[in-house]
Parts: sequence; structure tokens; C-alpha cells
Amino acid sequence: MKIRPIMAVLVTAGAALLLSSCSLIGGGTNTTQRDPTQSITASQTIDAFSIQLGDCVVLPTSDTFSDITVVGCSQAHDAEVINVFDMPDGTFSQDDVDTAGNQCEAAAQSYVGPNYQNLGLDWSYFSPTSDSWANGDREIDCVVYTLSGNPDLTSSVKGQGN
Repeated sequence: MKIRPIMAVLVTAGAALLLSSCSLIGGGTNTTQRDPTQSITASQTIDAFSIQLGDCVVLPTSDTFSDITVVGCSQAHDAEVINVFDMPDGTFSQDDVDTAGNQCEAAAQSYVGPNYQNLGLDWSYFSPTSDSWANGDREIDCVVYTLSGNPDLTSSVKGQGN
């Protein structure tokens, strides 16, 4: 079974907490309900590898998960996918994963705008671990999330930080 780990850096009130999580491929539904523009049409739980750029998500409450809840961006949510990319093949290196994940800061500035932090948002990413890397996982999923930890968002954050 392929393992999908998730790295998240949460910054609240000046304190940083590094969370490492993993999810297992194979959960959720493979028939994600999307409209013709590929926007989510209804709240649903999908495989964590099925998220796409612009998806509004409710972050999991556990450290490990195989599924993630996606919602229409007009529904309450606490994060939005701002970039999805694959790392190049090669030997697994956590330092390389972290360096790749740092591209998410530029993605936050590009997708939301340079003032994203003024909106009470910060960035993080879901990434491979050595186990999932051995099974072919190269995907980095960048997200912006609410610093409050609450589902305070009821619209897309795209362009809101300009």
C-alpha cells in the first residue's frame, strides 16, 4: 500500500509547531463531483491524492489520514489548495522535500496575493516521506490555511491578498 505523508507548519501567536502526518492511498471516492470548470460541486470526502489546485478543504483533525474533505468554496472551510507539483525522481531526502515545500510561500503570494498574512492565512504543504517515496509518491500539495484553525473561510482566497 502506498503511503502519503503530510508535512504542515502551523504558526500561531508567534509559536511554531511542526506536524508530520501521513495518509494512505486508496481511501475516499474516486468519483469526485466537479462542475465543468472542475470546481467542487458538493461537500465530499475524497482520496487525499485527488485534490486539485483551487480546491477548498477542511483539514483533517488527525495526524494520519487517507481521505480529505473538499467543499464548494462558498461553504465553510479552513484551507485552499494553491499549488500542486511533483518533485523529480531520485533518492529520497527530507531536506530536498523541505526545500521543495518552501516553494509554497511563493505560491501563496502568487495565488492569494502578497498580503495573504493580513487575511489571517499562512501556508503549508502535504509531502512525501521516505516510505511513500519508495512507492512512487513525488507530489507536493501547497495550501493556505486559517491561522485561527477554524473554518472561517466562505469563499476562495484567490487574489484576495492583493
